[in-house]
Amino acid sequence: MHLDSNVSSSRQSLDSPFNVKDLVRNPNFSLDKVRTLFAEYEDENKMKIEDEIIEDIYTQTNGHAGLVCLCGRAIEDNLISKIKGDRILSHGVWVRFKLISLMDEIAQYQTFKRIINSLLDSSAMTAVRFFRDYFLLEDVEHEVKIVDTDSADFLAAEGVLIPVTERAERAFRLSSPMVRNIVLQRVILKVFPFCPQKDIPYKGNSRNLDILMS
Repeated sequence: MHLDSNVSSSRQSLDSPFNVKDLVRNPNFSLDKVRTLFAEYEDENKMKIEDEIIEDIYTQTNGHAGLVCLCGRAIEDNLISKIKGDRILSHGVWVRFKLISLMDEIAQYQTFKRIINSLLDSSAMTAVRFFRDYFLLEDVEHEVKIVDTDSADFLAAEGVLIPVTERAERAFRLSSPMVRNIVLQRVILKVFPFCPQKDIPYKGNSRNLDILMS
């Protein structure tokens, strides 16, 4: 996935570790690398970001370098002003922001606008249906052996899926929960307006659905 900085480049300081480059081709960050990145930011700004925030960002982005930086930019642009005298950004403040505003912030970037518009195009209906049927409720570790090569390749080119290169047969998985949420909120709910807006409840630890009505 290529990320651009068209939205907030005028607000970005050159020494911020969260500058979003025009092209992000780096391998995914490890959790330790994400912690190091935020530690640099904490040192520069004489503040503390609670560990739960950093771990959540890593989980939601799957360590994707560009998405980690977008989350850092969102914190810098929206939450620093909410820090009190103790100079600690609390997990509670982050969770509220994530639930209410983070997807809006991420979707403003031209890269995500392009992905959303591409998936909303009528020519992408088969690929969107494929994503809904095979990936919408799964986590990033779930692998799908390809039954629709064209749709999988299209979604991979858009940065929604990633190929599982260590397998002999062709298989794909989600690129990250954050991208899945963007597709759900900005694409699936428009293309399939009766799609549930929350995760479908399962019975206990089984894979049986309690109920699904449209």
